[in-house]
Amino acid sequence: MKTLLLVLALLLSTVDCGETNERPPLPLEKPAGSGVIVHHDGYVLTAHHVIGHAKRITIVTPGEFRAPAVLVSVDAEHDLALLKVETVGLSEAPLGYAGAVKLDQEVIAVGFQFGLRETTITRGHVAAVRTRGVQRVFQVDAAVNPGNSGGAIFNRQGGVVGVSTAKITPPAGSVAEGMAC
Repeated sequence: MKTLLLVLALLLSTVDCGETNERPPLPLEKPAGSGVIVHHDGYVLTAHHVIGHAKRITIVTPGEFRAPAVLVSVDAEHDLALLKVETVGLSEAPLGYAGAVKLDQEVIAVGFQFGLRETTITRGHVAAVRTRGVQRVFQVDAAVNPGNSGGAIFNRQGGVVGVSTAKITPPAGSVAEGMAC
């Protein structure tokens, strides 16, 4: 699936090397989540909670290309953040229409689970569609784990219909569900 190449790993630095003359603690960068290229000019959509209070953000493509990213905009209410990467040659993921997502529709979650450098693709279905105020969210039964946050939820046609924002972990013996908006 070509769309998996449009999902990026995000590495965050919480210490700015320019703040002191002291050597920063190691490791300086840590895997934090995923993002998806939404415009060929270098715009990347992710979950706001992924970037938090990062001093520096670095995107890493599945081919290990690295580039710094800057925060452009935040929608904390919907847990979304837009980043900008100053590079050329990025292909954008086609956008689907989240308003058309239906119960039991097949979806594909793409991200970098557990901070690993390999892209993880899991398939599942929309288990519920809910409205919270003006926000429409849906629950998926595709495996969503730490590191998937900010990664794309694709429809069968390869269009982005959501961004992974949360994982609900039920009591032992139950299956965890992922949330997207």
